[in-house]
Amino acid sequence: MKSLEQPKPSILFSFPPELHLEILSHLTRVEDQVSASLACSCWRNLLSNSESLRNIRYAIPQGEHTGIHPLVSPETSWLSITSQAGVVKAYNLWRFNYQDNEAVRRSSGFDPEANNDEEAILKHQRNYPDIKSPISKLDISSCQFLDEPFFSPYLQLEVPENDWRDNFELGEPIPDQAMLKNMLRGFLVPIYSSEGYPFERHFLSFQVSREQIPGLTLRALLDIVAKGSGEAIREDIGYGFKLPMNLESEHDILIDQNWFYRSAFSPPEMCVKAIVIPCDDKEREDAIQIIDARKASGIVYC
Repeated sequence: MKSLEQPKPSILFSFPPELHLEILSHLTRVEDQVSASLACSCWRNLLSNSESLRNIRYAIPQGEHTGIHPLVSPETSWLSITSQAGVVKAYNLWRFNYQDNEAVRRSSGFDPEANNDEEAILKHQRNYPDIKSPISKLDISSCQFLDEPFFSPYLQLEVPENDWRDNFELGEPIPDQAMLKNMLRGFLVPIYSSEGYPFERHFLSFQVSREQIPGLTLRALLDIVAKGSGEAIREDIGYGFKLPMNLESEHDILIDQNWFYRSAFSPPEMCVKAIVIPCDDKEREDAIQIIDARKASGIVYC
């Protein structure tokens, strides 16, 4: 009887640390860095502890803006939490099928006749997922990136004394750095329900307070989102309507960096958006019925 041979260690582990650093420095998407960190302990340690790799990570453009952790809005994926009764059960990265190019053109303002810029379309396509058609779901609960600062440690940001929106006039350019600094005063988390694209409805919001900002990590923010979303699900969304979500069931909540307008005449503010996905088809169908009932009674729900 032949004895079982021990598998030979990968040649990868014979490389010097400098070569590993060179390999990892070419990962320019945060989701690729996450996958690498979960592949082996060597890469996990380098990606977590190397200052140069950490600098690359925070420099990755995120939602057109830099300054907050890029995992909030990965280039091709969606950060999510699995939450039950306001408590996080898992942290995940989702990939979805997306709307076809014609749908993206229409939804994002492209002229389908005049604009054939495929690169621009692909850039917008990530924002139009078909949540009923997921491709993959990767559990990243053990990823150390979640314990990194929510705000980039490489930016010299000071809490502004005054809210820049107080003197803002419609039509003025949007000052990105002013908006980012304003987040240090506390920022909004608007909560949406999504019964499947294009149904995405804002129903409540809550505030991350200024007192919660110092030392805020990405994982701590996601825990705050889970608790706030759980409390929001219990709330009446107006005129006696409630979303038909079972708080004791597990729900996936997609996370994204976004803009939020408190009214048609107010300036935008940078926020972290949470999209609660129904736990099953029945919950989804019940939610759509409530939306239809609100519309029939003349209540705008958007």
